[in-house]
Amino acid sequence: MTVECVIGCGRPSETTTCAGCLRKLFDDLREVEWLLTELDVTITRQAKLSSGGVGFVTGKGEASMPLHLGASAVAAELRDRLARWVLNLWEEHGVRWHRCAECGAEDRSGDGTPPCAPGCPTKWETHLDPLDIPLHALPLSRWLLRHPSWVQSYSDGAALFDDIRGAVRHARSTIYGPGERTFLGICSAPVEVPVGDDGDTVLAECQRDLYGAKGRPVVACPECGAEWDTELRRRHMLRSMEDQLLTATELSRALPNYLDRPGDKPVTASMIRGYANRGRLVAHGGVAASEMDLLEDPQLKCELRARGRVLAPRYRVGDLLDILDPTATAEAS
Repeated sequence: MTVECVIGCGRPSETTTCAGCLRKLFDDLREVEWLLTELDVTITRQAKLSSGGVGFVTGKGEASMPLHLGASAVAAELRDRLARWVLNLWEEHGVRWHRCAECGAEDRSGDGTPPCAPGCPTKWETHLDPLDIPLHALPLSRWLLRHPSWVQSYSDGAALFDDIRGAVRHARSTIYGPGERTFLGICSAPVEVPVGDDGDTVLAECQRDLYGAKGRPVVACPECGAEWDTELRRRHMLRSMEDQLLTATELSRALPNYLDRPGDKPVTASMIRGYANRGRLVAHGGVAASEMDLLEDPQLKCELRARGRVLAPRYRVGDLLDILDPTATAEAS
């Protein structure tokens, strides 16, 4: 029977959680190993976030023993949330077995109905083996990854999805500090991908999205572990954007993530429109809202408004980069 995915994406599914939402959840679970490594770095304060450390007196003088208590709590929270859902899944899907309370005979056939011994009144009790797994986020995440059908058909899939993804997001924000992450493209590092069931592999490119944060010189892929120079990836993204046409508002939102400006001066939409008004930036397509009344065809004006067409002109990213930072496109090429 086909039902709507409980996560709220609107997609039909034959289980409580659709394949698309399961993929998002499992992407986060695959990131746990990398998150734990980065949290360890943050806990020992090797990453210089703005939060203060805790000073301890050692030996003859006072030395600062760097410690990020918030990161330690986040790592524990991630572990506890994963453990909660592993236990819930085990209790819902784990195989029960039976033991006779009278003679101690055991039955693991699953039905608990056969007689245990001649003359025994047979009083079966249901048991579930304890889950043998270390209480650590990494083995817990790997256990969840090994049970996709249990996760996908879990009765309270929405709560599981929100809780685990929320814990992963919290861990990410602790690692990166305040501010948004910047998309740095697809990893594309060479990786071996298994083919079939005979152990053969083929060489392919890692397709995991990379995200970096300001002040971090290296970004590590959470999927394959490859490390990339953040600044080179930002320059690569600028080069790939050069021929895109964006509105002034879209440009003001996109460029600051990839372009360093002296004194962190903002790139505003009004600044971009000013360049266009002074003839330094060429507009492509679109109809400016102020020019709508100049259109002679009233039917065209009505159609544009009815279709919700974007009226603002667009500008080529590379043209704006030549004005803001003439070295950006040159260094990226």
